[in-house]
Amino acid sequence: MSMTRYVVIALQDVPNTDVLNKSTNELSGPVVLESDIELSEHCGYLRAKLDGKTSGTEIYVSSYSEFIEYLPEHDSPSFEEPVVITFKWSGDFQEASVSMYLAYLLSKKSDTIVFEPQSGIFLTAEQLLEGANAMKGFSH
Repeated sequence: MSMTRYVVIALQDVPNTDVLNKSTNELSGPVVLESDIELSEHCGYLRAKLDGKTSGTEIYVSSYSEFIEYLPEHDSPSFEEPVVITFKWSGDFQEASVSMYLAYLLSKKSDTIVFEPQSGIFLTAEQLLEGANAMKGFSH
């Protein structure tokens, strides 16, 4: 079963993987991404290491206007040129953990809105970190 998570963020705040790896180090996170990949231009599977184990997640960046009908009404910061980063993964717990950690990192470093369509809820950075840690625990 395929799962998704949406992160609404300003286009100018979409980092490359080197910036995310630096954030991981600053926040003592377990995810290391391939170096020098612009997420705003990336489409498809992004390889990663989770606690040294090979993993990853699919990432797609789309215009916010394409997602308006999929997102419930919400209070949103006024994003300049908002985009949606879609994280998609199979039922693999490691991939779920990677996607949650990446959404967490984005939320800690920029204004974001994170929506999980499977449960129909918006998630805080703390909830993302808690979920990432839980998924990582299931993957061992």
